[in-house]
Amino acid sequence: MPRDFLKKSSIVALAVLGVVGVFLFTEGATVEELKSRIDQKQKEIQALEAQADAYRKSIDQSLIKARTLKGEIARIDARLSQLAINLKITEKKIEAQELKIQQLHGDIAETTRDVEKRREAIGEVIRNIEALDNETLLAMMLRTDQLSEFFQEAAWFEGLQRGLFSEVAQLKSTRVLLEEDLVESKEAKRELQSLSASLQNQRRITENTKLERQAILTETKNQEQNYQRLLTETVRKQEAIEKEIFELESELRRKIISANLPPRQSGLFYWPVDGGYATQEFGEVSANSITRDFYKFHNGIDIGAKTGIGTPIRAVLEGTVVATGNNGRYAYGKWIAIRHANNLTTVYAHLSLIGVSSGNAVVRGQVIGYMGVTGLATGPHLHLTVYASETFRTENRWFGLLPLGGAINPRDYF
Repeated sequence: MPRDFLKKSSIVALAVLGVVGVFLFTEGATVEELKSRIDQKQKEIQALEAQADAYRKSIDQSLIKARTLKGEIARIDARLSQLAINLKITEKKIEAQELKIQQLHGDIAETTRDVEKRREAIGEVIRNIEALDNETLLAMMLRTDQLSEFFQEAAWFEGLQRGLFSEVAQLKSTRVLLEEDLVESKEAKRELQSLSASLQNQRRITENTKLERQAILTETKNQEQNYQRLLTETVRKQEAIEKEIFELESELRRKIISANLPPRQSGLFYWPVDGGYATQEFGEVSANSITRDFYKFHNGIDIGAKTGIGTPIRAVLEGTVVATGNNGRYAYGKWIAIRHANNLTTVYAHLSLIGVSSGNAVVRGQVIGYMGVTGLATGPHLHLTVYASETFRTENRWFGLLPLGGAINPRDYF
């Protein structure tokens, strides 16, 4: 094979590798456009979250006003307004996720083409090197007119080999990026499915809230005096229930076997509310707390969120759903209990919607329900309690199935 032909074909092969970079750059305009649209969706989501937060604050601030029928209806209407915003937020998140999937598909297609072109070019260089290897150094020296030309060609040959090694390494790196994009694409599709489910469930919560509004008006016959009688009776029962829970769980806490509990471990638990923040910690309730009239010891932590009612709630750890219940206006409202393999059982309370059933296996971070204001709750939040599993049990009461146990501080595992 003539030397000039080998030079030209090798140069062309290496040039193909360079063209790949140009190809990616020119195609990148579409990817950048998708990124820009995703960024715009994120800004829209942030603006909507600010609106939802404003409604959440109005719900909290209207607690005193809710001591009247008019105030309670206004509070429910604020929850409906917040839910309407949350529906828009979820819709925007779905749109952003769809754009992200498109972007990933584009990245995957480009990287796949990059891999194939690099393979072709490397194959061409390898064939040329194999042809050159058939010529001995002595034959190469005899064929050249000058010694300097021989050394130039030998150096060129060595450089070609170094370039080949470099391109092979780059090919391996590109394949790693491709595999990462494929994994991210699968995760993005799973998140899209989760968002779609959230959208449907938030619509269900909205309809349930409308029914709750109508039920209060029907029960009170839209009369303030009827509402006041209902409120007085409800508060009396709530106080009695909370006192009983406190007495039962005080005894159960003394039955906790510390040796059976997992050691304190930061990061063991998944934070159950995306963007959530603690509003009340585990332990003794301060004298000036609004909840002090109902209970003196808080057996879990409360977590709020800007988006309030309808915010997805996630399992803190993999496990099995052992019970679900609905206490109506009392105690925990709608709740879920999950038993974990490490002798811990977690309870998620005050939900607006339960998304799992007893016997279901759940994984860490899975959406299991949605934040609400059911039971004895002053505003939309998640109440998370962690029990030592050997102390956990449920009891049937007139207001529904009640979870009980010896509680420990959830902060030990976050």
